[in-house]
Amino acid sequence: MLRTRDLTIATFALGLAAGACTEGTPVEPVGAALATGGAPTIKRIPADDPGPPWYTPVFGGGPVLPGAYIPNDGTWVVVPFWRSPDCVPAGFNLLQLMNPPAAFGCPLTVQGRIWTDPDAPIPLQERYEGLGAVPVAFVRLAELQGVMGDSPADADSDPDLFLPELTGLPSYSLGVAFEFRTVIHNSVMASAPGHEVVDARGFVESGVLAGSTFRYHHNERFEPGSGVHTFKSVSIVFD
Repeated sequence: MLRTRDLTIATFALGLAAGACTEGTPVEPVGAALATGGAPTIKRIPADDPGPPWYTPVFGGGPVLPGAYIPNDGTWVVVPFWRSPDCVPAGFNLLQLMNPPAAFGCPLTVQGRIWTDPDAPIPLQERYEGLGAVPVAFVRLAELQGVMGDSPADADSDPDLFLPELTGLPSYSLGVAFEFRTVIHNSVMASAPGHEVVDARGFVESGVLAGSTFRYHHNERFEPGSGVHTFKSVSIVFD
């Protein structure tokens, strides 16, 4: 069974139970909008909270589409690293998503705020912005699915993904987002299901796309009942 971010993160009282938003940016929560009816507490990341114990939120739903959280436009997959990729252990299965406490020792590439409620197992809302140089990897979807266990081409045939497998893909290209923003409403809010909007802009430094600039946007929705992440709109533009 696929592990959705909602269920996995609730274990740690952190999270992204995200899914696709309506077009536009979600508004900040107010007391009347909370599923619990209480007033939220705002925490700053990393000043008040170390942030989620992952390196990248991508792959948290498992290897199989459409349930998995794998932002893509049908050709390219976008992998933003919220912590330095240099810290990712070579033997860590990225499909496991969480790696506490080791991940906390890796520098964040984003900062943000989370709205929490004592009666909610995960944050109500999350907002993150890049610190000026968010690493963003691009790989072809077909290649990625091949090494995640969805294809006989995967040598071990298990649903797993390790950083050396990701970086070894022929299409792997690494860029830097000088603008990066994520806005998340989790499914514990009264406006459930969960939803997320991501916008990023930057340039590609290495790989087959080196020298290109990129613009990225996605609008995602998460259905807690089915565990399916649906990307209502995904735009990946290289210039």
